[in-house]
Amino acid sequence: MDVQAAGRYIYEEIEAIKTELESKTIYRPKVGIVLADGFESLTSIIRNQETVSYADIPTFPISKSHESHLIFGDIGGKTIVCSKGNVTQMEGFPAWQVAIPVRVMSFMGAETLIIINKVQKLNDKYKAGDIVLIKDHINLPGLAGDSPLVGINDPRLGPRFFGISGVYDNCLRRLCRHIGSELDIDSIKEGIYVQASGPSFESNSEFTFLKMVGADMLGMNMLPEIVIAKACGMRVCAIALVTDGQESGHPGNLILDHDVDLDSVALRSEGGFRSLLSRLVSRIDEEIP
Repeated sequence: MDVQAAGRYIYEEIEAIKTELESKTIYRPKVGIVLADGFESLTSIIRNQETVSYADIPTFPISKSHESHLIFGDIGGKTIVCSKGNVTQMEGFPAWQVAIPVRVMSFMGAETLIIINKVQKLNDKYKAGDIVLIKDHINLPGLAGDSPLVGINDPRLGPRFFGISGVYDNCLRRLCRHIGSELDIDSIKEGIYVQASGPSFESNSEFTFLKMVGADMLGMNMLPEIVIAKACGMRVCAIALVTDGQESGHPGNLILDHDVDLDSVALRSEGGFRSLLSRLVSRIDEEIP
Protein backbone atom coordinates (compact mmCIF):
# COMPACT_ATOMS: atom_id res chain seq x y z
CA MET A 1 0.00 0.00 0.00
CA ASP A 2 1.17 3.57 -0.79
CA VAL A 3 0.61 5.20 2.58
CA GLN A 4 1.78 8.58 1.26
CA ALA A 5 -0.94 8.54 -1.39
CA ALA A 6 -3.53 7.36 1.16
CA GLY A 7 -2.61 10.20 3.52
CA ARG A 8 -2.62 8.00 6.60
CA TYR A 9 -1.70 4.59 7.97
CA ILE A 10 -4.63 2.18 8.06
CA TYR A 11 -5.08 -0.41 10.79
CA GLU A 12 -3.87 -3.32 8.65
CA GLU A 13 -0.70 -1.44 7.74
CA ILE A 14 0.17 -0.82 11.39
CA GLU A 15 -0.54 -4.46 12.20
CA ALA A 16 1.85 -5.46 9.41
CA ILE A 17 4.58 -3.19 10.82
CA LYS A 18 4.00 -4.66 14.28
CA THR A 19 4.29 -8.20 12.93
CA GLU A 20 7.49 -7.32 11.07
CA LEU A 21 9.08 -5.83 14.18
CA GLU A 22 8.05 -8.74 16.37
CA SER A 23 9.94 -10.99 13.97
CA LYS A 24 13.07 -8.87 14.51
CA THR A 25 13.10 -8.66 18.32
CA ILE A 26 12.30 -10.80 21.34
CA TYR A 27 11.03 -7.74 23.23
CA ARG A 28 7.39 -6.82 23.78
CA PRO A 29 7.79 -3.33 25.23
CA LYS A 30 5.69 -1.88 28.02
CA VAL A 31 7.27 1.57 27.84
CA GLY A 32 7.91 3.68 24.74
CA ILE A 33 10.55 6.42 24.69
CA VAL A 34 11.03 9.14 22.09
CA LEU A 35 14.34 11.03 22.21
CA ALA A 36 14.81 14.35 20.44
CA ASP A 37 18.04 14.99 18.55
CA GLY A 38 20.94 15.59 20.92
CA PHE A 39 19.88 13.02 23.50
CA GLU A 40 21.36 10.01 21.72
CA SER A 41 23.75 9.33 24.61
CA LEU A 42 20.77 8.48 26.85
CA THR A 43 20.44 5.20 24.98
CA SER A 44 23.45 3.98 26.96
CA ILE A 45 21.12 3.12 29.86
CA ILE A 46 19.28 0.57 27.70
CA ARG A 47 20.53 -2.96 28.37
CA ASN A 48 20.59 -5.90 25.95
CA GLN A 49 19.86 -3.68 22.99
CA GLU A 50 18.30 -4.87 19.75
CA THR A 51 18.30 -2.15 17.09
CA VAL A 52 16.12 -1.89 14.00
CA SER A 53 16.76 0.85 11.45
CA TYR A 54 13.77 2.79 10.16
CA ALA A 55 15.04 1.84 6.69
CA ASP A 56 14.30 -1.81 7.52
CA ILE A 57 10.73 -1.14 8.65
CA PRO A 58 8.18 -1.22 5.81
CA THR A 59 6.59 2.19 5.05
CA PHE A 60 8.34 3.96 7.96
CA PRO A 61 9.34 7.57 7.17
CA ILE A 62 13.07 7.99 6.61
CA SER A 63 14.96 11.21 7.25
CA LYS A 64 17.51 12.43 4.73
CA SER A 65 19.43 14.37 7.38
CA HIS A 66 20.09 11.73 10.05
CA GLU A 67 19.78 8.04 10.84
CA SER A 68 16.70 6.81 12.66
CA HIS A 69 16.34 3.64 14.74
CA LEU A 70 14.04 1.80 17.09
CA ILE A 71 16.04 0.40 19.99
CA PHE A 72 14.53 -2.45 21.99
CA GLY A 73 15.86 -3.55 25.35
CA ASP A 74 15.29 -3.10 29.07
CA ILE A 75 15.85 -0.41 31.67
CA GLY A 76 15.71 -1.46 35.28
CA GLY A 77 13.83 -4.63 34.42
CA LYS A 78 11.19 -2.87 32.29
CA THR A 79 11.01 -3.77 28.59
CA ILE A 80 11.20 -0.67 26.41
CA VAL A 81 11.34 0.53 22.84
CA CYS A 82 13.11 3.80 22.11
CA SER A 83 12.80 5.94 18.99
CA LYS A 84 16.11 7.65 18.28
CA GLY A 85 16.23 10.19 15.45
CA ASN A 86 12.54 10.31 14.60
CA VAL A 87 11.48 12.43 11.63
CA THR A 88 9.87 15.83 12.15
CA GLN A 89 7.34 18.07 10.46
CA MET A 90 10.15 20.55 9.75
CA GLU A 91 11.57 18.00 7.32
CA GLY A 92 8.29 18.02 5.41
CA PHE A 93 6.68 14.93 6.91
CA PRO A 94 2.96 15.19 7.74
CA ALA A 95 1.88 14.86 11.35
CA TRP A 96 0.30 11.41 10.84
CA GLN A 97 3.60 10.07 9.52
CA VAL A 98 5.72 11.69 12.24
CA ALA A 99 3.60 9.94 14.87
CA ILE A 100 3.71 6.41 13.42
CA PRO A 101 6.43 5.16 15.82
CA VAL A 102 4.11 5.87 18.76
CA ARG A 103 1.24 4.07 17.04
CA VAL A 104 3.48 1.04 16.58
CA MET A 105 4.76 1.19 20.16
CA SER A 106 1.18 1.04 21.37
CA PHE A 107 0.33 -1.86 19.05
CA MET A 108 3.33 -3.75 20.42
CA GLY A 109 2.07 -3.36 23.98
CA ALA A 110 3.57 -0.10 25.29
CA GLU A 111 1.24 1.48 27.83
CA THR A 112 3.35 4.51 28.72
CA LEU A 113 5.13 7.05 26.52
CA ILE A 114 8.06 9.13 27.72
CA ILE A 115 9.23 11.95 25.46
CA ILE A 116 12.42 13.92 26.05
CA ASN A 117 12.78 17.14 24.10
CA LYS A 118 14.67 20.42 23.97
CA VAL A 119 12.84 23.72 24.33
CA GLN A 120 13.44 27.41 24.06
CA LYS A 121 12.42 29.35 27.14
CA LEU A 122 9.59 31.86 27.21
CA ASN A 123 9.25 32.06 30.98
CA ASP A 124 11.75 34.56 32.38
CA LYS A 125 12.19 32.39 35.47
CA TYR A 126 13.66 29.57 33.39
CA LYS A 127 17.34 29.30 32.66
CA ALA A 128 19.41 27.15 30.35
CA GLY A 129 19.87 23.69 31.83
CA ASP A 130 16.56 23.59 33.67
CA ILE A 131 14.54 20.38 33.41
CA VAL A 132 10.84 21.07 32.92
CA LEU A 133 7.93 18.64 33.17
CA ILE A 134 5.28 19.55 30.65
CA LYS A 135 1.88 19.84 32.32
CA ASP A 136 -0.12 21.17 29.37
CA HIS A 137 0.41 22.44 25.84
CA ILE A 138 -0.73 24.80 23.11
CA ASN A 139 -0.70 23.06 19.75
CA LEU A 140 -0.51 25.86 17.18
CA PRO A 141 -0.26 23.54 14.13
CA GLY A 142 -3.08 21.44 15.52
CA LEU A 143 -5.31 24.46 16.07
CA ALA A 144 -4.70 25.34 12.42
CA GLY A 145 -5.83 21.88 11.28
CA ASP A 146 -2.46 20.10 11.08
CA SER A 147 -3.39 17.13 13.27
CA PRO A 148 -2.21 13.51 12.96
CA LEU A 149 -5.89 12.51 13.33
CA VAL A 150 -7.25 14.36 10.30
CA GLY A 151 -8.92 12.00 7.84
CA ILE A 152 -11.32 9.08 7.94
CA ASN A 153 -11.47 7.61 11.45
CA ASP A 154 -11.06 3.92 12.15
CA PRO A 155 -12.37 3.21 15.69
CA ARG A 156 -9.81 0.42 16.00
CA LEU A 157 -7.16 3.16 16.09
CA GLY A 158 -8.91 5.24 18.72
CA PRO A 159 -11.93 7.50 19.14
CA ARG A 160 -12.90 10.18 16.63
CA PHE A 161 -13.35 12.85 19.30
CA PHE A 162 -11.64 13.00 22.67
CA GLY A 163 -10.38 15.59 25.10
CA ILE A 164 -6.65 16.28 25.15
CA SER A 165 -6.76 17.89 28.62
CA GLY A 166 -5.01 15.80 31.21
CA VAL A 167 -2.81 14.03 28.66
CA TYR A 168 0.28 14.57 30.84
CA ASP A 169 -0.05 12.01 33.61
CA ASN A 170 -0.13 13.56 37.10
CA CYS A 171 1.24 10.44 38.77
CA LEU A 172 4.24 10.33 36.45
CA ARG A 173 4.96 14.01 37.04
CA ARG A 174 4.87 13.45 40.82
CA LEU A 175 7.21 10.49 40.39
CA CYS A 176 9.61 12.64 38.34
CA ARG A 177 9.66 15.34 41.00
CA HIS A 178 10.23 12.73 43.72
CA ILE A 179 13.12 11.18 41.79
CA GLY A 180 14.53 14.65 41.09
CA SER A 181 14.57 15.29 44.83
CA GLU A 182 16.38 12.00 45.41
CA LEU A 183 18.98 12.99 42.82
CA ASP A 184 19.35 16.53 44.22
CA ILE A 185 18.23 17.99 40.90
CA ASP A 186 17.02 21.37 42.10
CA SER A 187 16.05 22.78 38.71
CA ILE A 188 13.00 20.62 37.90
CA LYS A 189 10.05 22.83 37.04
CA GLU A 190 6.61 22.40 35.46
CA GLY A 191 5.23 24.43 32.61
CA ILE A 192 3.15 24.83 29.48
CA TYR A 193 4.69 23.97 26.11
CA VAL A 194 3.75 25.56 22.81
CA GLN A 195 4.64 24.05 19.45
CA ALA A 196 5.26 26.21 16.40
CA SER A 197 6.05 24.93 12.93
CA GLY A 198 9.57 26.31 12.45
CA PRO A 199 12.22 26.09 11.20
CA SER A 200 12.57 29.87 11.47
CA PHE A 201 12.57 31.38 14.93
CA GLU A 202 9.68 33.55 15.98
CA SER A 203 9.41 37.30 15.44
CA ASN A 204 9.49 39.65 18.41
CA SER A 205 5.72 40.09 18.26
CA GLU A 206 5.10 36.36 18.00
CA PHE A 207 7.34 35.76 20.97
CA THR A 208 5.48 38.37 23.00
CA PHE A 209 2.12 36.87 21.95
CA LEU A 210 3.11 33.36 23.04
CA LYS A 211 4.15 34.64 26.46
CA MET A 212 0.86 36.53 26.78
CA VAL A 213 -1.23 33.40 26.16
CA GLY A 214 0.55 31.57 28.96
CA ALA A 215 3.25 29.47 27.31
CA ASP A 216 6.42 28.85 29.31
CA MET A 217 8.51 27.20 26.60
CA LEU A 218 8.57 26.78 22.86
CA GLY A 219 9.53 24.03 20.46
CA MET A 220 9.02 22.75 16.94
CA ASN A 221 8.11 19.10 17.46
CA MET A 222 6.69 16.45 19.81
CA LEU A 223 2.94 17.16 19.81
CA PRO A 224 1.92 14.80 16.96
CA GLU A 225 3.34 11.94 19.05
CA ILE A 226 1.56 13.24 22.17
CA VAL A 227 -1.82 13.43 20.41
CA ILE A 228 -1.47 9.90 19.04
CA ALA A 229 -0.41 8.58 22.45
CA LYS A 230 -3.60 10.02 23.92
CA ALA A 231 -5.68 8.47 21.11
CA CYS A 232 -4.04 5.13 21.90
CA GLY A 233 -4.84 5.40 25.62
CA MET A 234 -1.22 5.65 26.72
CA ARG A 235 0.04 7.40 29.83
CA VAL A 236 2.30 10.29 28.84
CA CYS A 237 5.28 11.93 30.51
CA ALA A 238 7.05 14.72 28.60
CA ILE A 239 10.32 16.09 29.94
CA ALA A 240 12.01 19.12 28.43
CA LEU A 241 15.49 20.58 28.68
CA VAL A 242 15.65 24.36 28.51
CA THR A 243 18.42 25.27 26.10
CA ASP A 244 18.23 28.81 24.86
CA GLY A 245 15.82 31.72 24.76
CA GLN A 246 15.35 35.43 24.80
CA GLU A 247 16.84 37.40 27.62
CA SER A 248 14.35 39.17 29.84
CA GLY A 249 13.63 42.62 28.49
CA HIS A 250 15.31 41.90 25.17
CA PRO A 251 12.77 40.26 22.85
CA GLY A 252 14.47 38.94 19.77
CA ASN A 253 17.86 38.52 21.44
CA LEU A 254 18.15 34.88 20.42
CA ILE A 255 21.14 32.64 20.13
CA LEU A 256 20.68 31.63 16.52
CA ASP A 257 23.48 29.06 16.37
CA HIS A 258 20.91 26.41 17.26
CA ASP A 259 23.04 23.27 17.09
CA VAL A 260 26.04 24.59 19.03
CA ASP A 261 23.93 26.11 21.77
CA LEU A 262 21.79 23.01 22.23
CA ASP A 263 24.76 20.70 22.39
CA SER A 264 26.58 22.75 25.02
CA VAL A 265 23.57 22.84 27.34
CA ALA A 266 22.75 19.16 26.77
CA LEU A 267 26.24 18.18 27.90
CA ARG A 268 25.82 20.05 31.18
CA SER A 269 22.51 18.30 31.91
CA GLU A 270 23.29 14.86 30.50
CA GLY A 271 24.04 13.18 33.83
CA GLY A 272 20.85 14.40 35.42
CA PHE A 273 18.77 13.28 32.50
CA ARG A 274 20.35 9.84 32.39
CA SER A 275 19.69 9.17 36.07
CA LEU A 276 16.20 10.66 35.95
CA LEU A 277 15.16 8.60 32.93
CA SER A 278 16.66 5.39 34.30
CA ARG A 279 14.87 5.65 37.64
CA LEU A 280 11.62 6.83 36.06
CA VAL A 281 11.39 3.82 33.77
CA SER A 282 12.41 1.30 36.42
CA ARG A 283 9.79 2.69 38.83
CA ILE A 284 7.13 3.52 36.26
CA ASP A 285 4.37 1.77 38.25
CA GLU A 286 5.24 3.43 41.54
CA GLU A 287 2.53 5.61 43.11
CA ILE A 288 3.68 8.83 44.78
CA PRO A 289 0.99 10.50 46.94
